[in-house]
Amino acid sequence: MIRNATKAIAEALDAAEIKYRITEHGEGSTLIVGFKAENVSSIEIKFISLDDDNDVAVRLFSLVKVPENKTAQVLTCLNELNGKFRYVKFYIDSDNDVTIGYDFPIRTTADNVGAIGVEMTHRFVKIADEAYPMIMKAIWG
Repeated sequence: MIRNATKAIAEALDAAEIKYRITEHGEGSTLIVGFKAENVSSIEIKFISLDDDNDVAVRLFSLVKVPENKTAQVLTCLNELNGKFRYVKFYIDSDNDVTIGYDFPIRTTADNVGAIGVEMTHRFVKIADEAYPMIMKAIWG
């Protein structure tokens, strides 16, 4: 089922001429935006909606695969990135990948959910592109 927030974000991305695709899963929907950036060859931002309350999770999964023997160095780097960038959080997920996450504010409304989606698309691309070399340096020295 395509959720209301997914539809609103899609409309706002259409207005901004940003391409995307939508997938449906169980009771929710995911809008996926792909980008190429200066430092990262492929960025895929997912807007995940599970209900019609404008409760949207934004995730950029698998920014970097972390070798098991480099977890401590990368965690130190991610802590620095979490202190540097507002709005988003960096973490290592259960697949040992660096993920960037953001959750829409509780008071997001149907009137502003699309605009927030467009803004977060731009922020995620900028943040991922800036953070990527720092994470790679933590891995490879």
